[in-house]
Amino acid sequence: MTQVSRIPQTPDPIILQDAAQGIDISNIVNVTFVDLLEPGRLDAVVGNQSGTLHYFRNTSTPGNVSFEHIPADTSPFRELTFRLNKTSLVGGQIIRTNIGVAADFVDFNGDDLPDLIVGDGNGDIHYFENLGDGKPFEQTPTRSTFRDLGDGGVGGDDDLFLNPVVEGDDVFGILPVPRFPESGYAVPRFVEIEGDGGYHLFVGHYNRIDYYTGERDANGQLQFTKVDDNLNPFRDVEFPDVNGGTNRLVPTFANIDGDTVFDALVGQQDGTIRFFKNIGSNEVPLFEERFGLENPFDGFRVESSVNNRSAAPYLVDIDGKVDIDGNRMPEVFVGGSGINSIPFFGLERPPTPEAPIGPLVFNGNQFVFGFTGAKNTGNNLEFSISGKPASQIANIKIVVGGNSEKLFSILPGGFIPNGFPPPGKVIVDFAASKFTTGSTFTISVELFGEQGTTVVNFDSISGGSGVYQLRSTRPELGDLTITLSQTGPIPNNGLGVGVAQSQGLAVFELEKEASGSFKVYREASFTNQIGLYRVTDALTGAIGSLLPGSAGYAQAAVRSAQSLGFGLSVANQSVGDGRVTLEAGKYAPFIIVNGTFDSFLSSNPDNASGGIQAYFPFLNANPDGQVHAMVLGNNTFGFEDLFGGGDFDYNDLIVQVDFA
Repeated sequence: MTQVSRIPQTPDPIILQDAAQGIDISNIVNVTFVDLLEPGRLDAVVGNQSGTLHYFRNTSTPGNVSFEHIPADTSPFRELTFRLNKTSLVGGQIIRTNIGVAADFVDFNGDDLPDLIVGDGNGDIHYFENLGDGKPFEQTPTRSTFRDLGDGGVGGDDDLFLNPVVEGDDVFGILPVPRFPESGYAVPRFVEIEGDGGYHLFVGHYNRIDYYTGERDANGQLQFTKVDDNLNPFRDVEFPDVNGGTNRLVPTFANIDGDTVFDALVGQQDGTIRFFKNIGSNEVPLFEERFGLENPFDGFRVESSVNNRSAAPYLVDIDGKVDIDGNRMPEVFVGGSGINSIPFFGLERPPTPEAPIGPLVFNGNQFVFGFTGAKNTGNNLEFSISGKPASQIANIKIVVGGNSEKLFSILPGGFIPNGFPPPGKVIVDFAASKFTTGSTFTISVELFGEQGTTVVNFDSISGGSGVYQLRSTRPELGDLTITLSQTGPIPNNGLGVGVAQSQGLAVFELEKEASGSFKVYREASFTNQIGLYRVTDALTGAIGSLLPGSAGYAQAAVRSAQSLGFGLSVANQSVGDGRVTLEAGKYAPFIIVNGTFDSFLSSNPDNASGGIQAYFPFLNANPDGQVHAMVLGNNTFGFEDLFGGGDFDYNDLIVQVDFA
């Protein structure tokens, strides 16, 4: 089994005791989460020993998980108070006492609204229908397992320990438990079976966890059936007394070890948390306890000054981070007794060489990179392009960690020469240090126009399962669709497109000797010659110790091109072909404008302005400091041949290279 680590997150996002804010939530504290008011935004609901439910609004921002306590008079649960009436052993008077509660949510009646299910310290369960429109849940439960023999409202029972359980007094099949001290407390936890339409229900009590299966009837109503103890997935697990003859159990469920099957954490009354791996399936679970380092909460205990610590974990995905397979990784919030705030923990699985490439995830307004391991690198992005811009060059950009990089460009319709198909697929090669598991990034478009450049975000992103379609409603981009996915190493000998595109860098790298077939198209008045020169560093463009812009750089680059014995010139609006065999190494294309290698070296070897010009992919090497080379796809480059950037159409010379 892959070891899962527990990573404490700070600060605690749910504050229970704060005099300045008027927050005073007593023991014992249970927490659950629900998107009650805003779809997709999970708020926290805290039940406690005072018999009330407290509402915390999710105020999280990227990188910061936080919750704000909502005052009782505006809470959706303001109508609810759970108390019980019982006969005093002294004097026989009816006394009212608070009773601890734990909530969970499920769409019980099939109206796509989360209904409220509350378990109480008596072991009973109550169902409150969600009426929508922000209405509060009403005081009288829609249905309940308890028998109201008194006048105490929700949970009222003046003969609590004496009356037997009445069969049929249930919430759609969920039965009450035998009365305390034989058992007690009810902590309901629902688990939906994705794609199946069914549900599991686990109810933690004292010293045991009951198990139900649920399906919807003809009216869309969930109906639960208690499973025989012999088929309970916890059947082989012992939960012994740990504190004063009881062991209050709080289960929670989610896939935490990456095998697509939900597992279980169970909080105990002594403040510890046990981990159970599901060795069955989502449909038929079976739990096997794991110990030591295989339990992410090994050695953990609720930090409290009281003996009855009552660990109450809850698994939920709050921050949208993914695991090494690209699956959303849950966090763990841990309630308890005698605590002032609810801490939470991230769960992390280390990458392994055997793990597959994980899918890309789109979360909110950004993409999240999946697994990038040693065996299947997976740290590259694949862009499949259909359509083209209407009138402007579209430069695809990426922002990673606040740093913007240019990746490649797409010529507008009418600019692509015959015989040069638009880039149907572009694979962007990323250094491992740039993209790792969980890295986040955004993709945008830079449009070139007479007034400069405009950055446009894709405002329509659809898809899933690691494949997403990016579109824009801008007229210039209306025909363009980019399909984005995560992939492994580039399946050819070229470097393709690298991360250092901030200068329009156009460099390819050969791991071994290869024969390159070149195709060149010219759409320019000048007769230009295109060539290749060898660089030592693909990111800086250095030739040995010479950096772009330094004295002698242009001359060294052109002499390198001469030594390769390759240079192409073609007639205007024509296509030319050439072939050259190259040794392993890094190569950059460049052009001589209205001249040849020989004429440049004889008349302007320092590449001064006013003479025969050489334009390189590196800004500092160009006498006007402008971008003259643009990446148009894997090993496809476009050049602008006018001083100062001209019309910035980058189709004066287009070169495409294919390596055998």
